[in-house]
Amino acid sequence: MPLTEKKKASNAKWDSENLKRISVAMHVDLHTRMVKHIKETGETTNGFVKRAIYETIVNDDSRANSCEKKDN
Repeated sequence: MPLTEKKKASNAKWDSENLKRISVAMHVDLHTRMVKHIKETGETTNGFVKRAIYETIVNDDSRANSCEKKDN
């Protein structure tokens, strides 16, 4: 069933209030590797990028906390 114009407007309003969009430039070779990896894992591009960002943040935070403990 197609979305009504009212639902489309509601979705667009929610998106504008709750989502941020980014554009990423990368070398063609890296893009090729990423696409191959995504196809092999069955992930969506959006899911892969969000997971990569989340895991990097967690990893960086963990390392920072580890360094703080060593300094104390």
